[in-house]
Amino acid sequence: DRSARRPAGRPGGGPAVSIRFRVKFAKLDPMRLTSHLDVARAFQRALRRSGVGVSYSQGFSPHPRIAFGPPLPLGVIGEGEYFDVLLSEAPGEGWLDRLNRCLPRGLVALEGSLIERSSPSLMAGVNAARYSIDMWSGDADLLAEEVATLEKAMSDGGNLIDFRTDGVENGRVEVTVTVRLGGKGVRPDKVLSDGLAAGRLGLKVTRKALFIDKGGTLYSPLSGFRTRVR
Repeated sequence: DRSARRPAGRPGGGPAVSIRFRVKFAKLDPMRLTSHLDVARAFQRALRRSGVGVSYSQGFSPHPRIAFGPPLPLGVIGEGEYFDVLLSEAPGEGWLDRLNRCLPRGLVALEGSLIERSSPSLMAGVNAARYSIDMWSGDADLLAEEVATLEKAMSDGGNLIDFRTDGVENGRVEVTVTVRLGGKGVRPDKVLSDGLAAGRLGLKVTRKALFIDKGGTLYSPLSGFRTRVR
């Protein structure tokens, strides 16, 4: 039986999975227009090439057991994104460095943490995000109007947690907004898309962080309820 001789953790192997890691990563400007699916494939290839013992699903078409958090919208930079990966063996010292050497420019694995197998999935647990919106225009009144429109849209959805800005200065304004995900809420880049499409507004949106919102307190997905953010 050839399948019995396949190495543990490789396609077709059947070992019991014993290790679950959560990895925080950044998707930077060179990858800004890369789809979520292509980002996932890039990490799958990098994990394989770096020699990390990823566990695979069973069946005729085995897949690496990797699960990502809420997808990052196309065109938005992400500085605190996450995926979970199930491993068939300990990854060894320096595994994140090995992984980074196999990733394309613009994707960076920042840190990883061993988490309990019983912990909620990222899609089930992560329910809040913080965005930084950088806008610029030669029309200061337009910028002020766009900020007001953004705040109203974020508030109307009922998902707004926090909205901060230092006001318009030298033709630019930066807004930091923290929102709950899902429900009737809208994404900040969608609110401002008309001004961007019309060429009246320069816009850069960065998702700075993802959170687990539990009872109004924000926690880091990397360490669960042990590390409060707010």
